[in-house]
Amino acid sequence: MSDLNNFFNGFISIILRMSIYDVVDITIVAYIFYKIFMFIKDTRAEQVFKGIVILLLATQI
Repeated sequence: MSDLNNFFNGFISIILRMSIYDVVDITIVAYIFYKIFMFIKDTRAEQVFKGIVILLLATQI
């Protein structure tokens, strides 16, 4: 239980230290990833991307 408390205390301290620039940066990066995923959706590139992710996950096990 103390591990969970430590996690949440650390998480909250990170959130409190975030500036507006951090929020804008996260938003821009999320938007770029969203656009990339929408661009490759329902194409062969999506299948290739899924295969690469599966291979990367398999090598981590």
